[in-house]
Amino acid sequence: MANNELDTFSAFQGIVFWLGQRRAVRSIGSEGAPLIGAALLWRSLLTAKMTDNGTVSIWWLPTGVSG
Repeated sequence: MANNELDTFSAFQGIVFWLGQRRAVRSIGSEGAPLIGAALLWRSLLTAKMTDNGTVSIWWLPTGVSG
C-alpha cells in the first residue's frame, strides 16, 4: 500500500473491450472506486482535468509515436 502497510486482495482473470479491442486482464478486488493499471494504458495518451467532475480522455497513439 502507499502507506507501507500490507494487505490481501482477491485476484480475478477477465476480458475487457478496450478502445475497440478485446483484452485479457487481471483484476484485483478492493473497496472503493475502480482503478485501471498502467499496462492497460500502454501506447495511449491519457489526459485528465484535475477538478471536481473533470473529464478524462484516452486515445490510442499511432504506431511510431514515442516520448
